[in-house]
Amino acid sequence: WCSPWRKPVPNIPGYKILAILGHGGMGVVYKAIELDSGRRVAIKVVRFESTVNEEQTVRLHREFQIAQKVHHPNLVRVINRVLDLEGNVCIVMGLLKGATLNSQYIPSSQSMCLQMMRQIGKGLAYLHSRQLLHRDVKLSNIFRTNAGRFVLLDFGLALDSNATRLTRTDELIGTFGYLAPEQLRSDEIGPYTDIYQLGVAAFYLLTGKAPFTNEEILLN
Repeated sequence: WCSPWRKPVPNIPGYKILAILGHGGMGVVYKAIELDSGRRVAIKVVRFESTVNEEQTVRLHREFQIAQKVHHPNLVRVINRVLDLEGNVCIVMGLLKGATLNSQYIPSSQSMCLQMMRQIGKGLAYLHSRQLLHRDVKLSNIFRTNAGRFVLLDFGLALDSNATRLTRTDELIGTFGYLAPEQLRSDEIGPYTDIYQLGVAAFYLLTGKAPFTNEEILLN
């Protein structure tokens, strides 16, 4: 069987791929088993071509470096970084049972929305206390486990303020509909940027739409 790009499933030493969990702009996430321990894991693999592959690989390396600094029940747990036999970078993560907050949860109850905001807010507070920014808080990056725990996924756009300037040039990083005013205006970003995005995610969860369009934000 093949990935969504009609390429063979990656051959990753020490792991056996079981199924595709999802795919998006960064690559494919597979369900796998670790051969030595027998534990089930999730593996994110970048599978792009030429210069795009190089850019995404740099992001995945950064995601791994940042994720290694965080240990919190409401943040995804990163276990390892490996290469498949084709040289693609792979991140091994703890396997969660449940689903991301996609359309099946919209509209959601106020109680569930408050639980999400409280738990993801705790995860963000932990990140911010360590001078880290997520920059891509959105429903598709929020996972709800079968036990009702909310977990923030994907550190691919995260920044370490100790190592990186937080002012932007003309580059927009993030997901349209969730971008904070300061992101759209290329102003300095900070913890408030993640908090704004969490508020947008909550609004989406309750109503199924964004509170503002990006054009409305720029006009105000």
